Amino acid sequence: MGLIRLLTGLFFIVTISTSCSTITLASQGSWAGQIINFTGSMPDNAEGYKTLVYPIKVLSGKKEKGFYYSQYVFFTHGGTGNGAYYMGIQPWGDNQAKVIFSVFGPNVVKQDDKCTSEADMKSGSSCAAFMPFEYDVEYKFIATLASSSSSGNIWEGYAVNTASNEARRIGSWKTPAAWGLLSGKSIGFIEHFLSVENCASLPATTALFGPGVGSISSTESVTGKLNIAYSAISDPCKKKLPFKSTIQTDGSLLVVQDKGMN
Repeated sequence: MGLIRLLTGLFFIVTISTSCSTITLASQGSWAGQIINFTGSMPDNAEGYKTLVYPIKVLSGKKEKGFYYSQYVFFTHGGTGNGAYYMGIQPWGDNQAKVIFSVFGPNVVKQDDKCTSEADMKSGSSCAAFMPFEYDVEYKFIATLASSSSSGNIWEGYAVNTASNEARRIGSWKTPAAWGLLSGKSIGFIEHFLSVENCASLPATTALFGPGVGSISSTESVTGKLNIAYSAISDPCKKKLPFKSTIQTDGSLLVVQDKGMN
């Protein structure tokens, strides 16, 4: 066991281990893609955030790989179409999950050998690890600034199982200094990254997304806001994957996606 400072002013007792993995791409077939999107924000902070934490709890879904539950977060000065990262979880079967920490944009430098020098076949870097997975358990996804210099900012990504306090260090990459820190402006999503034979074969899933938490000093943190989900489904499954979302009393977003229809 070790004491690792993952969020300024907040501490977790965790067991750290790492696992090398590659990012799985959607296979060829009739349909694969994002199902829902939802936007999020943090309280205004001109400088940006050095650490952001996003909780994700998968309540139900298929046991095999296919679904990805994630938050896509922008840097303060990343620019249009670049300068963003995502973190999230993919249940993988056998009570395991792949956790991912990827960044998108030019002039990114991977810091770990296990990370790639691209992200989803675009400029950037992707890091991944495996960890035990349980339904109805909250996982916290943490992006934190490890060091900063005129040549750029080095970021580390962690995933923490809040039931066991077990963590994975997912990986690390370096972003251009011009990108600045983390803005807290985000787009959350659920996607099915493996193709399905038809829309009716897509299983149901339910997930709870917590709003972002960011540190603003060594002793103080702030909590962001999430908005209701909207459809991101493309043809031919558009209007064939019903879902609903509701904001909970604590600001979390509950997304219930029904089984697909013909």
